[in-house]
Amino acid sequence: MRDAHSSDVCTLERTGRVRYNPAAGVIRKTELSGRWMEFWNDRIQKETDKSRSMFYEKRIFGLARQTATGLLEIGVKYEMTSIANYVRDALKYKSEGMPEGISEKRRGEYELAGKVFDAIMNFNLHKVAELLEVPPERPKTFGNLATRR
Repeated sequence: MRDAHSSDVCTLERTGRVRYNPAAGVIRKTELSGRWMEFWNDRIQKETDKSRSMFYEKRIFGLARQTATGLLEIGVKYEMTSIANYVRDALKYKSEGMPEGISEKRRGEYELAGKVFDAIMNFNLHKVAELLEVPPERPKTFGNLATRR
């Protein structure tokens, strides 16, 4: 068999008998191991890696945008890119664990990012505002502290 992009001639592995009705995926599995598919497999893998990183960034900024909008609804202004940094750190912390050899300050930032991310995923915007140290304005009420929000 000849590849359209090269002058190399490739041979397929043979089993010695002809399968008239092969099981699903047998032919594809045989073809994927051929040398003529290396170029296309590499190209597909590069595009997949590129799109995976783009979707990762879009997820981070989409989640940060939703959180910033939700915080605005409860009367807290917080920048979306700062929230995106917390989300990025939290995802890194949750997937890889705590990096070795980091300072105590950075360790605290990773832990705070993890708590903020958990609050975001639980749709607890008051907890997010509390963790970011920008609590919403509390309405003045008459009565004891238990009735205040």
